Amino acid sequence: MAFRVYILFSPSLKRHYVGFSSHHARRLRQHRREHSGWSSLAEDWIEIWNQTVSDRIAARELEVRIKARGAPRFLVELDVPLQQEHDVGVRMRV
Repeated sequence: MAFRVYILFSPSLKRHYVGFSSHHARRLRQHRREHSGWSSLAEDWIEIWNQTVSDRIAARELEVRIKARGAPRFLVELDVPLQQEHDVGVRMRV
């Protein structure tokens, strides 16, 4: 089963969230309004990066690598613009 590792950014919280899921669209909805974790504090999460991997182990390894490096630094190394430095642009609707 494929998993997607993703990085979200909340303009209102000015924070990144790194996670993975095999049910990507459902998980994004949960971040926005359907759970009680800290990411539910905002409804403006924007997906700014993702990568599909082959299995749960690979997803967890990549998630840990990103978190160890820090999402902003990881994104800079990939030349992905940091959202807090630019206009937010179009938000992904799920």
